[in-house]
Amino acid sequence: MGDDFMTGSSIGTGVQASRASGARRPWTGAALGQRLRRRRSRKRRRLQAPPSVAILLPHLGEADATGMDAWTEYQVLRRRGLRVTLHASRFEPAWAPLVRPLDEAARAHILIYHHAVNWPEGEEILRRHRGRARILRYHNVTPPEFFALYSPVLAADLAEGRAQTERLVRLCTHWTADSHFNLQDLLQAGALPRRTTVLPPFHQAEALRAVPADPAPEQELAAAGAAGVVLFIGRRAPNKGLHHFVRVAEACRRMHPPVRFVWVGKEHSGPPGYEPEIEEYVDEHGLRSVVLLRGQVPLPSLKGYYQACDVFLSLSEHEGFGVPILEAQALGKPVVALARAAVVETAGPHAVLVSDLDYDHIAQVIVQLLRDPGWRQQLGAAGHVNYARRFAGPILEAQFVRLIRRAWAATGRRRRRRHRGARGRGAVGATVRSHAARHRRGGA
Repeated sequence: MGDDFMTGSSIGTGVQASRASGARRPWTGAALGQRLRRRRSRKRRRLQAPPSVAILLPHLGEADATGMDAWTEYQVLRRRGLRVTLHASRFEPAWAPLVRPLDEAARAHILIYHHAVNWPEGEEILRRHRGRARILRYHNVTPPEFFALYSPVLAADLAEGRAQTERLVRLCTHWTADSHFNLQDLLQAGALPRRTTVLPPFHQAEALRAVPADPAPEQELAAAGAAGVVLFIGRRAPNKGLHHFVRVAEACRRMHPPVRFVWVGKEHSGPPGYEPEIEEYVDEHGLRSVVLLRGQVPLPSLKGYYQACDVFLSLSEHEGFGVPILEAQALGKPVVALARAAVVETAGPHAVLVSDLDYDHIAQVIVQLLRDPGWRQQLGAAGHVNYARRFAGPILEAQFVRLIRRAWAATGRRRRRRHRGARGRGAVGATVRSHAARHRRGGA
């Protein structure tokens, strides 16, 4: 009976009786091999089918750099024919039609987790994910010491966010950082170097270049009698350096009046007490006509401020990347920046980098730039080259798609090695022989 099973020939009246009585017919060697080949073919088709991707982040907002990165990822993958969903616990009303429930993210083949703040709910979703790849998109978490003086509660939450990074690293299969500066945090937390990459965030520089500028900002500054305009774009938070910005404005006023220092960014976006402290300093030193604080503005107005400025000044003490720097360079503006964290890497060699917070020295650099149009033009042109060669949209899109393909292929190879023995037809033959041996033992 065992020989008949191995050869796949008729197995006689005993089996016919079993079939008549309703018993299940044993698989012949040929039939079993055919069945296993069909199963492998179905699995191969599943592997070749486009994977589903869930993009997970705590907050989705139009003016948020992390939200812009996630939204562009969504668009890129949709254009490539993948099934993509967005998941966030908080989002602006305009995003409601696109945002899916958080629980659904755990069912996607690939999950992209954007990490910049402490988010226990997102960590739990990551733990429950049963797909093939989990990519940690690390934007850096602000060190708590910048907030400790103003809000111990916020500082404690930031400290927990930095501690959470290590747990998230252990839960993921691949890791990507905005900059080499951020990459060091991932490697220290235990990320595998061979599965870790640097991928700058997507941004709105192309949209800024394309949109018509609102003339109102330039008209406003001209009416204020500005002989030079120094600009920064960002949240009013301690790590962004607004308190340094106003002190450089005071030093510059003594050297080159009338220069206007314009800060554009969402109000009340820092810890309680920080903005009132800035307002008090501005009033005490008579800087109301020098320092202009503007809130969040639409894209045409933002371009208007960029175009109206002569120098872009970044005094941020902690940046995981620094998107406004590359936006300024994309629009051909010279950049002066404090050489801290990832700023040196983002700005490249053709920005004016200052190593210390010496307000008088920084003011002197700005005055020299304002008095030398040729130097400003040279820095602006070199900065644009830095943007075009490293951060242009098509370059970032190609890098991102390559990351997704690599993550999908790597996890597929790992699973195939885990569940498959020998390669090719030999694996089917070995399985057939194993089944035949069990049937021989059962029939003996």
